[in-house]
Amino acid sequence: MKKRSALFLLTVFLLHSSLTAQYYNGFRPDRNHDSIRFQNNLYSKIWIDPRLDSALVDVTFDLAISYDFLQFIKLDTVYQAKYDLTVSFSGKQGGISRSKISSRSVSVRNFRETNSRNRLSVENFSFVMPPGNYTVYLELDDKNASTPYTMKQDITIPDIQKETLFSSDILFFPGSIDTVDRTLRLNPIPRPILSQSQPMLTGVMYILSNQVPHDIRIYKKIASMSGHVISQDTTLYTLKTRKYLYRYQLPEDLPFGQYKLQITVDDGTVIHTSASEFSVQWGKHSSLMPDLEMSIELLKYLVPNDKWNAVKEMVPDSQRVFLHTFWQSKDDDPSTPENPLEEEFYRRVAYADYNFTARNSSIPGWKTDRGKIYILYGPPSRVEKPTRMVQGTQDYELWIYQMLDKKFLFIDKNGIGDFILYSEE
Repeated sequence: MKKRSALFLLTVFLLHSSLTAQYYNGFRPDRNHDSIRFQNNLYSKIWIDPRLDSALVDVTFDLAISYDFLQFIKLDTVYQAKYDLTVSFSGKQGGISRSKISSRSVSVRNFRETNSRNRLSVENFSFVMPPGNYTVYLELDDKNASTPYTMKQDITIPDIQKETLFSSDILFFPGSIDTVDRTLRLNPIPRPILSQSQPMLTGVMYILSNQVPHDIRIYKKIASMSGHVISQDTTLYTLKTRKYLYRYQLPEDLPFGQYKLQITVDDGTVIHTSASEFSVQWGKHSSLMPDLEMSIELLKYLVPNDKWNAVKEMVPDSQRVFLHTFWQSKDDDPSTPENPLEEEFYRRVAYADYNFTARNSSIPGWKTDRGKIYILYGPPSRVEKPTRMVQGTQDYELWIYQMLDKKFLFIDKNGIGDFILYSEE
């Protein structure tokens, strides 16, 4: 396929297909293709808050659904969406079941907002659960659509009473260390993004110990998604209470890109590591835009070879100018805060990187054959796979794009998930 047609294909799918917004969480589709769309438009974080005087654990789900997934209808002067969202726990060994439901109505004044991927409907669910292994089910019943969407995730709630040292997951809150409420009454951010409108973020986590005082080391590391370490340092601390709320404010001078904050707690015997991803947004560009080096690499899918080679030779400042000008020229309405074409491109890149990186492979998903086709063509109308594997046969995926009357056959020749493009029709 000629690279000159890549933006045309991207535009075609942006205008005419059911596009997916990719942001990753532990939930996986339960049944159908629409549930895959639900996963890709769902932003979630599970927060485990142990109790010191009980084996029970407070579990909080912070969930958000992007507006472009919901079905809006016109009502007089507004557009309105209605849905029921149900969260259910089911014990792996049976016997324990919990369920909660939230009914919500969302209204906006103009049609463009109904297609926004940055506008979110935020939900919060709280449960009190004993330790154990569970399957968590999420079901969205969109009142203006005909199909419910179902997701599920397996989780383990640890027995904190048996842990000598424990650290929770990391949540991000707006503001500095001094302004983040010590009781965490504020809602965490579903999509942690450092931006012009949100210049400060603080990561928080609980550290628990069954003995005090307790001397520990706290290692903090910020790395790009490619693994390049941006900053790291170590703090020595003596726990004086059994439950300590640790807070860490992100640096405000990070260049744009996708990052991971990793915090490791170590007492010389027990080591606990927690990690959480966040983004640094460049102006009004997509919050999913990776660092400058990768963003320039990705242009190979969008511009002719001679142009791409010339950009590769530019100094970083000139590359930034080119990247900004390139995407600015693809924005059909610069007066709005979003550039739909740019947003969709980087969402596809993020999806490809997450889903098509083969195990034990150093090749990122966006560079694979499946990744390239997904980025340029978007999600296929359907994917055909073998119903069962016979010894001596190779796994395959047949991607079918009905609107373009195209098919792509990928073969897993080495049996490790590194599917290569075998044929194209």
